[in-house]
Amino acid sequence: MIVVSNSGPPIYLAALSDFDLLPALFGEVLIPPAVWTEIVDQGGGFWLRVTPLRRSAAPIHLSGQSLHLGETEVIRLGEELAADVLLIDDRLAVLQARGQGFRVVPTVAIYIEAKRKGMIRSVGEKVDYLRAAGFRLTERDYRAVLGAAGEG
Repeated sequence: MIVVSNSGPPIYLAALSDFDLLPALFGEVLIPPAVWTEIVDQGGGFWLRVTPLRRSAAPIHLSGQSLHLGETEVIRLGEELAADVLLIDDRLAVLQARGQGFRVVPTVAIYIEAKRKGMIRSVGEKVDYLRAAGFRLTERDYRAVLGAAGEG
């Protein structure tokens, strides 16, 4: 399985001391150079591998807005590698990637899967910490996450 990540999921997982969930759930995770630049201080390890793009990443525009360079490179690298999964949190980038047919796994879904596999006890507790760390999640989405985790 080829998994390409944006900076959000590894940064948030590292902030909650759950960085090890990524290799446990996905094995090796590929990141483009712009993402490495964003997480170099928090990242590193044998399962995160910087993977340069074969060609430069043309900007992606959606709804009159441009995606950040990291998100753009994640989607472009996903295209080049025919990735199975993209790890992205930004709503516009998620819409773009899903619109292109990618399976997108945001940080909260990583926690739901980790709970299903018995790696953590509570998704709600993790999401509460994420929100306290600045992770944006509407109350409606928060309730949906808890419901999907069997906690709501």
